Amino acid sequence: MLTTMSMHNKDIRGFSTSRPFTLKSINPALPKFEHMEGMKVYRFKPIFQFWMHMSNPSMFIFLLKHIHKYDVVHGHVYMGAESNMAAKVCRLRKIPFIFTAHDLLSTQREAIIVLLKDLYDKIEGRFTLNTAKKLIALTSENKKQYESLNISEDKIRIIPNGVDYEKFDNLTKSKKLLKNIGSPEKVVLFVARLVKYKGAQHIIKAIPEINNDYPDIKFVFIGEDQGYKKELVQLAKNLDVFDKCIFTGKVDEKDLLKYYSIADVFILPSIGEGFGLVALEAIASGIPVILADAGGLKHILSEIGGYPIDMAKDIPKQIVENVKNIFSDPSIDSEIERGKEVLKRYYTWGRVAKMIERVYKEVIS
Repeated sequence: MLTTMSMHNKDIRGFSTSRPFTLKSINPALPKFEHMEGMKVYRFKPIFQFWMHMSNPSMFIFLLKHIHKYDVVHGHVYMGAESNMAAKVCRLRKIPFIFTAHDLLSTQREAIIVLLKDLYDKIEGRFTLNTAKKLIALTSENKKQYESLNISEDKIRIIPNGVDYEKFDNLTKSKKLLKNIGSPEKVVLFVARLVKYKGAQHIIKAIPEINNDYPDIKFVFIGEDQGYKKELVQLAKNLDVFDKCIFTGKVDEKDLLKYYSIADVFILPSIGEGFGLVALEAIASGIPVILADAGGLKHILSEIGGYPIDMAKDIPKQIVENVKNIFSDPSIDSEIERGKEVLKRYYTWGRVAKMIERVYKEVIS
């Protein structure tokens, strides 16, 4: 597996997406090579980043020298320099190339992002997508996004993400964590990077009305701050609900499981999810979910279950209604179990791996 040393959007010098003309610092902290779960992992240090695109000459040289050793190459993430480099070398060396775009095919609403992505679609994006022998879409919505970029349907295979079901099933409630956050009667959980399109602001706007009926409640926001936390904190203070909010930053997997164990409802009003893996994790943990009826989250709502948010209407109002419905619904436990059964049957990593393996065999043959 080839990847970069970058761990987040602030550790490579370049132009930030949240503040386009701010230079970032360089602070790589990962080994150049290691064995992980039977895989050889090579990491290469980017020298500069513009928007989502990292300049990484050492990776390109490695690909040129070694790509002939591989039967198939699988690239990940649209607008990523790594996949673009792999596509170029694969075409040059005539190696089958497969690609999964994940959550970046759709365009966000910021004007500068729309402009840059439109330019990218017509140049680098077109080359990478056309080079791929097969394209993997996470959902039917994701498939439509490929087709909107003039990709023929016969190149696309729909393969969802999976979840480590056993890891999240039957979690023991962390009494210590619950006590640390004040032993509230109800806990609402949000897990995502703190950027505007993920929608944490809509949850904060819903807090005052939810708090009227459920005063002993806390709202936990887990995720790396990518320039939006200051605005969220100010919003919470303006609405006089900052004491109801907990911003943890990014947490490790062990602590994340503890937060899932104490949550009574999970909310993700995001307009930019290619799939929404954290929503699967919440469902596997036995938490009712409130999700944006958009993108990959729409697939989860229709195929697995949950409470939808129409993103074209009053979002905070819908969050309030859904939260109150969940807290007062006597049949909620049966709904939770039904969703978990769907996950267990169709969304395990074992099943997903077999589907991807079939695509590999298809392009090699």
